[in-house]
Amino acid sequence: MKGEATVLIVGENPARTSTWRDWLERAGYSTLICPGPTLTPCPRLGAARCALREVADVAVVEVQGPGEAHPYGEWHEHACTRLPDDGTTIFVSDEGTQSMHHPLTPVALIGGVEQLLERRAVGPQRLELCPPD
Repeated sequence: MKGEATVLIVGENPARTSTWRDWLERAGYSTLICPGPTLTPCPRLGAARCALREVADVAVVEVQGPGEAHPYGEWHEHACTRLPDDGTTIFVSDEGTQSMHHPLTPVALIGGVEQLLERRAVGPQRLELCPPD
C-alpha cells in the first residue's frame, strides 16, 4: 500500500517536518506538509473539515506537550475538538500520553505509519482523545 498511501505531516519545525518527509518518501509514501495552526489558518480548530487531512491516509501531527505555551491554549485541554482522530493519526510530542515521543527515528516513524495503515485496512476505528462525560 506504500505507493498508494499519502501521509500528512503537521508541524511547526520546518527542519523536523522536512526530515520526516524525507524518511517517509524514501520508504515509498507520498507526503503532504502543513505548518500547523500557528502559521496558517486551521479549519480543524473550528471543527471544520481540512482538505489536506481528507486526502491523507495517515497523519503525523506534532503537538506541544503539557505546559508549553500555545496561542490556542494547551493542546490537551482541547484535544477532542482540535485533534479529532479516527485512529489514523500519530501524535508526537516531547512528553505526555501521545503515541510517539521525540526524538523519532526512521524505523519508529515508518513502523508507526505502517501499523496505522494496517489497522485502517481492517476497518475504521475511533480513537477517543477525551474521556466520556
